Order: sequence, then structure tokens, then C-alpha cells
Amino acid sequence: MTTINDLPKKSGPAGGWGSLKGIARIFGETWATPGVLDTLRQQNKPGGYMCASCAWPKPANYHAFEFCENGAKATLWDLTTTRHTPEFWRDHTVTELRMWTDHDL
Repeated sequence: MTTINDLPKKSGPAGGWGSLKGIARIFGETWATPGVLDTLRQQNKPGGYMCASCAWPKPANYHAFEFCENGAKATLWDLTTTRHTPEFWRDHTVTELRMWTDHDL
């Protein structure tokens, strides 16, 4: 498990342009599925679904970007088309993977 000392230090506000930049970086690094932008559009919206990464409310008067940075990143990572190969599973046992940090997983 990641400890507080393992987390990067951040300065500046949470949210805003920095968050959008972080989301855009992850979007560019991942091979997200074609529907990922539509999924983000529905995240934490009435009739959509609640983000599994946070407890962001579903407001009645919502904005298209009404989701948090970490929730958007988690969605992008979850909806990637990248998959592990059989060789990965041959080389890494479940017992070994249980010892990996959350971030490494």
C-alpha cells in the first residue's frame, strides 16, 4: 500500500487548468476505448453513473466537466485498450502482484 511519504508534493490549487492538463496528459498516454469521452460526459451526472474513485455529488444543474481529476484519470486508466499478455501472467504470480504498490498495479 502507498504511504503518505510516497505521494508527490503538489503546490497550487486543486482543480482548474492544472487538472485539465493532468487529464489531457493521461488521455494522451493511454489508449482509451472509443467511448471514453462519452463516459466522462456521463460521469456524476443525473442518469449517468457515480465515479468509483470519489464521492462527488450528482448536482441538479451540472456542467459538462463536473468530475474530479482523479475520477477522470481513473476512468481513463480503467477504459484503456491496453491488456497484459499471457507472458506477463506467466512471469508474475498473484502472490507477487499482491506485494506491488497500488500505483504499480
